[in-house]
Amino acid sequence: MFLSSGNLVRIPGLLLAAAVLCLCAHEPAAADARTVEVRIYGLARAYMQPMSATVERMAALPGIESARGLDVRGEIARFELVTALDNDQIAEALKLPRLSADTDVVHLSAHPLARTKRAEARTAIMTVANALLDQPLPSWNQETEPLFKSDSTTAERLVVLGLAATALDGVFYKASDYKIEEDWQGDGGNYKLWLGEKWEGVHVPLQAWYVQQSDEPEADTPSDDSSFVGARLARGPWSQEMAWVDRPGLLLQGYDVRRADTSDGELLLKRGEDWMLDILKAVALIRLKHPGRELARLPKGRGWEMFSELSEDRDFTLNRWDVNGYEQYSLMLRWEPGDDDNRQYAILEAHHPEHPLHLKARLDTRAIIDAYKESGAAKPESFKDVELGEALSWPFAAEAGPEIFAARKHLAHRNLARIAAAAADIPREELNGSLADEALQQRLGVKLESDPVLPHGDYRITPQLFGEIEISVGKPSTGGRHWLLMDTQTGEVIRRSP
Repeated sequence: MFLSSGNLVRIPGLLLAAAVLCLCAHEPAAADARTVEVRIYGLARAYMQPMSATVERMAALPGIESARGLDVRGEIARFELVTALDNDQIAEALKLPRLSADTDVVHLSAHPLARTKRAEARTAIMTVANALLDQPLPSWNQETEPLFKSDSTTAERLVVLGLAATALDGVFYKASDYKIEEDWQGDGGNYKLWLGEKWEGVHVPLQAWYVQQSDEPEADTPSDDSSFVGARLARGPWSQEMAWVDRPGLLLQGYDVRRADTSDGELLLKRGEDWMLDILKAVALIRLKHPGRELARLPKGRGWEMFSELSEDRDFTLNRWDVNGYEQYSLMLRWEPGDDDNRQYAILEAHHPEHPLHLKARLDTRAIIDAYKESGAAKPESFKDVELGEALSWPFAAEAGPEIFAARKHLAHRNLARIAAAAADIPREELNGSLADEALQQRLGVKLESDPVLPHGDYRITPQLFGEIEISVGKPSTGGRHWLLMDTQTGEVIRRSP
């Protein structure tokens, strides 16, 4: 959740400008030295922790007189070098491939092409978001005109925001490839900033009431090879907020909660799971009382919409405010038909799939009805509770306890060490991709400990700065990301996650 008050705005982590750093070589610059900007797409987070150490290593490279860290925009880290090296020699010194023949700026990539392109798009969208957040807040006591004319182009909207019409032009995309959509409601509204063939945003609840009912689809299933990158931004009289809504972007967001977090010794996940169980019991009771009701008339949706439809007898005790980590709009109820018209599955999810507290339950309501008929029990109108039994499954369940996460972390670290040891004997150019790639698995020839939450295919090797590689696995919804940086020349582990 990214909430602000007044003119202060909170934006997803790792996307704000980094502190300016300046480290100069001890010797004066050569007579033919020049100042050049270097942009690295997809640089691993480890190089930002701290960025000063990375800058110092750059300044120590032969041919580079001094280095300065400029900032981090989206997934692009910007540096300024004073050097006599030409652009190709800079790429060779940093051990990363160039992306373009641009002479003014050296563009280098630390990731496969698809992610590199997303990194450019994310930086462009951040440029627009920052310009929007710099606009005066609308008035609370009178209607304010929208920022943009309804028929204006992206270039024209950039100019309205005080940007150049070509401000988003990059190596891969031009300004015309981006969409800046405004849904204005007089004293506030929301914006969709995106690139791609179609909008594929995942629902991320915002605190502003006027964007709670959004147009994200009920089932968040963007394709794995989608080019979509997007953000939703809300502006109101008292606050502004933004969230990434594409799946890779959700992994970059800063969360103020971890999957392993507890309250009074109990996982927050378990409390969320208990709430969801009560909701699904209410769903089952409605199905028992109205077995012939068609899907379109069954409770569904998010937040108040869902709870009001569940409370047929005006009993709103299901709607709670005391479940730490979960609230109305973090829950979504939808329906899926089965193999025949009589099989109806209720799907209840908490948070989006990349959130640390994500949960997902699936209830076979036909099985509930069939079990009731076989039992010969009293009329369902008199029921106050119902046993869900085997009709309920959890495609994404809460872990049993906090000790699970410590064990998972240690297992991940052991597997990372095994991969690093095997990678030390393989040329760096052959170390790129996930272990779902059978050819990469065969090259490594390593046997990993198994974990259903962190399958072998989730381990990934990515070339990075200085001839190093990053080996990583995990994400917020599995308990955290685990990684290490390794020098492929020496086999030395430079840095690893805690």
